[in-house]
Amino acid sequence: MKSSGSFREQVATVSSWFDQWNPCEQTVALYSLLKKLGPVQGRFLGLCLSQQGLQASKDMKINEQNANDPGFVRGLDSASQLVVHLPLLRPGNDNAKQVYLEQIPIALSTAVDTCLEVEEARQLLSYALIHPALGSEERRALGLWLKHLEHCIASPQITHDSTNNNNNKHINVNHNNNNNNIINNNNNNSNNMNNNNNINNSINYDPAMKDVTGWLKTLRLHKYSPLLMSMSYDQMLMLNEDQLEAHNVTQGARNKLILNIKKLQQRQMRLQALQKDIECGNGDLKQIIEEVRSILVTPMKAYPQEPVPLQDDDIPREITRVLAKICSTLLTSPVFDHSLVPAYVQLLDRCLAHDQFCQTLKRRIYSWKQQIAKFGARRRPYTLPWMSKDMPGVPSRTANTLPFGTRPSNIVDPDYEDRLESLCLSVTEHAIGDTFHS
Repeated sequence: MKSSGSFREQVATVSSWFDQWNPCEQTVALYSLLKKLGPVQGRFLGLCLSQQGLQASKDMKINEQNANDPGFVRGLDSASQLVVHLPLLRPGNDNAKQVYLEQIPIALSTAVDTCLEVEEARQLLSYALIHPALGSEERRALGLWLKHLEHCIASPQITHDSTNNNNNKHINVNHNNNNNNIINNNNNNSNNMNNNNNINNSINYDPAMKDVTGWLKTLRLHKYSPLLMSMSYDQMLMLNEDQLEAHNVTQGARNKLILNIKKLQQRQMRLQALQKDIECGNGDLKQIIEEVRSILVTPMKAYPQEPVPLQDDDIPREITRVLAKICSTLLTSPVFDHSLVPAYVQLLDRCLAHDQFCQTLKRRIYSWKQQIAKFGARRRPYTLPWMSKDMPGVPSRTANTLPFGTRPSNIVDPDYEDRLESLCLSVTEHAIGDTFHS
C-alpha cells in the first residue's frame, strides 16, 4: 500500500493534466480508465453520478432529441456540427446511427481535403471509435481515417475561401508543384495580394508556423489562421497594421494581433529575465512555470542542432535554460516543494513532445524529469545540511524549515551559507547537464 502523500501527489498530477485537456480528450481518457474498473467499482461510480443531480437542461434535452432524429442528422454536413451531436446518440437507434455512418465519412473527407476543422474531425473520430452505439466492424471501418487525419495534421495544406463579384471560388493548392504554388482564381483578392510585397502568392509551408492555429485559439483569433498560415514565420513577425487591413482584418483583431506579435518578438528577452529571477531567488516558480507554458503554445523556429553561440529567437533553447534553472532550484531548495512537481513535470512532457525541440535538448529535459522523480520520491523536508544543532541559534533538523529564499536572522556566518548555497546550485546544474551558462 503506497503512502497517502504519494497517492495525493499522483492524483494531483493526473488532475493537472486533466484540466489541460479539451472535453473530448477528457472523455476519452475517462473511458480508457473506466474500462480498467471491475463491475463493483463501475456500479459504485454509476451510483455516485446518479446522486450528483446531473439533470439534463432544456437545451440538452433539445440537443439530445435532435441528435437522435435521422432527418436532423442528415442536415449536419461538417465535423463541427456532428461532434456536438454524436455523443448524444442513444444505443439502439439504428436509423439515426445509419445516418451518422453516412455523414461522418463525408465530414472527415472534407476536413482532410481542405485541412479545415481538422481538430473537430479528430474529436469526431475519437467519439465514434468509443461510442457504444457503433459495432466493432463500424468502428474498424472509421478507424481507417486515422492515418489520413494524422497526415493532414503533420503536413497542413493552405486553403482559403475567397469571394468575387460573380461567384465564390477557392484558392486551390497545386499538389503536383514542388514549390506548392497557390493558384489564386479571385481577381480582387489577387490585387490586394500584389499590393503587398512581403506576402507572396507562392509560398512553401513553414514548419515554424505549425502551432499558429493553437496559439490563435488562445487569443480567440483562430478565424485568421488561414491568413497567417499562408505566410512564413519571418513574414508573420514583420506584419504591420496596413498589411492586416489589406486582408480585411477588423480593427480590434488588428490591434490584438500586432500586440501579441510584439510579445512574440520579446520572448527571448523575457525568458532571459526569468532565468535571472530564478538565480536571484526573486521569482515565484509557480508563476514562472505558467508563463513558460503560455510561451510554449506560441509558434517558434526549430534548430536541428544546438547552435553555438545562442542564436536570436532560439526560443526552444531559452525555454530549456529556464527549465534547467527551475530543476536546480527545486533540487537545492531547503525544502523540496512537492506541490510544484506535477506542473513542472507536465511542462517537461510538453517540451519532450514538441517538434521544435532538437534531440539534444530533449535528452537534457528527459534527464531532468528522471532527476526530479527520483529525488522527490526519496527526499523529505529538512533543513540545510550546514544548519546543524551544534550551531548556536540555528534550528535543528526536526524544527520547522524555511522556504527557499529566506534565511534565519541569527545564522552564524551568512557569507558562508551564501557560498555553500551557490556551490550547491552550480554543482547540481552541472550534474543535470546544464551547459547553458553564459
